[in-house]
Amino acid sequence: MGVYLNDTQQMLTEVPVTPATRVVDVVEYCKEAGEGECHLAEKWNGHERVLPQQLLLLDLLQQWGARRPEVSFYLRHCPSLPQGTAHILCFSHSGVARLLSLRWPGCQHSFLY
Repeated sequence: MGVYLNDTQQMLTEVPVTPATRVVDVVEYCKEAGEGECHLAEKWNGHERVLPQQLLLLDLLQQWGARRPEVSFYLRHCPSLPQGTAHILCFSHSGVARLLSLRWPGCQHSFLY
């Protein structure tokens, strides 16, 4: 699978994927030694989401099926959250999962929980 290392889509790394390959494995494969906090993002139809670290990539790729060519993957470099940052979890009264977005200059994290 191809992983873009920047937004301009000029730097692409081909990553071998096996049934045991997890998101964290791809992040470690793509990032350089000594690089800070990174995550893998999936982008489709203008929407981007952070992929869970333990997600099996082959399962995800198979779920996309025929639409797989429409999906791009990006290695995102983000600073760690500042020490003392509060984490607020929002749950609806019905228990339905909601999207939580954390934003700071140069980075955006979105989590579905």
